[in-house]
Amino acid sequence: MCDVEFGIRGLPENINDIITQDCIVVLRKAKPPSSNISRDEFDALKSLNLNKDIVVLKADKGGADFILNKEDYRQKMLDHLCNSGNYKKLAKNPVKKISKTVALAIKSSDSVGSFHHKIIESSPITPRIYGLPKIHKEGAPLRPIVNTISGPTYLL
Repeated sequence: MCDVEFGIRGLPENINDIITQDCIVVLRKAKPPSSNISRDEFDALKSLNLNKDIVVLKADKGGADFILNKEDYRQKMLDHLCNSGNYKKLAKNPVKKISKTVALAIKSSDSVGSFHHKIIESSPITPRIYGLPKIHKEGAPLRPIVNTISGPTYLL
């Protein structure tokens, strides 16, 4: 629904209201898909997720679930961040500065036109990194994934 509202925000208000109401009707009539796991499997996963000493992750390939001690996961992520040579610790969060730079570049660009407000993130957050285990490799190393949703350059 948020994506629909974002997509129609430039339309006239009466058309915007009609589309919003139509979407609400469709969503209320929609039925969620049936589960592909049994009730016992669901309950087992739920109890695992409540355990604060472990993390349940999706495997990098194959769609399997992978259970890892939380401290082992944390140590693998720290090892990756410290030893890969691709990351460095910053003294302060650069998101505000990056956001301002991106906004200025977009607003000063002639090719963007009047829709620059649609590609500038209004409330940017720091991108998050997490790791998915490569279960097909020895020791199940983690593949780093950087989630940039709502980051300063996300809408670009």
